Amino acid sequence: SKNKNMKPFYLLPLFIAISIVASAQVEAGFSYSMSLPQHEMKQNIRPVHSMNLSFISHLKKISKLSWGLEAGFGQYASFTKDQDIRFPDGTGINTKVSYSSSVAAAGVLTRFSLFKEARVNPYLTGKLGYASFFSKVVVADPDDADDCKPLDKKTPIRDHSFFASYGAGLQIDISSKKKPNN
Repeated sequence: SKNKNMKPFYLLPLFIAISIVASAQVEAGFSYSMSLPQHEMKQNIRPVHSMNLSFISHLKKISKLSWGLEAGFGQYASFTKDQDIRFPDGTGINTKVSYSSSVAAAGVLTRFSLFKEARVNPYLTGKLGYASFFSKVVVADPDDADDCKPLDKKTPIRDHSFFASYGAGLQIDISSKKKPNN
């Protein structure tokens, strides 16, 4: 069965989360990322701007190396335009139609930092994970000034994919404790 084969994948994030929490050096943080789709995905998806939450644990023997979990939400398209809508009875209206395309992703990451501890620390990172893509179309009711109840709302596109990514970043520590640059 398909679900039987997926159980190890579903248990992996749980195992990693428990390991991170049990570790002595755990960091949590927020980050912004920009993802550049490649190959066929590049034809239909613009760069994805995301906000992420991560939990990272440092390896004790190689202190510049860490690993963890990251989850994020991003958007690669969002616009509203006036559009003529025709109904089956032949009548029509002109109203605002909003389009948005988003992605929710989660995965495991590894990070190699340039310094063991520093307030500003450059790093290289690699990630493996799962992403869910979805688009939403909302047709506004021109008689509803507060936009509380649209005429129609649909999610015409849903897709998902496993992903692998790499990149670089800059970690900035805003805590009050002093850290040496080493």
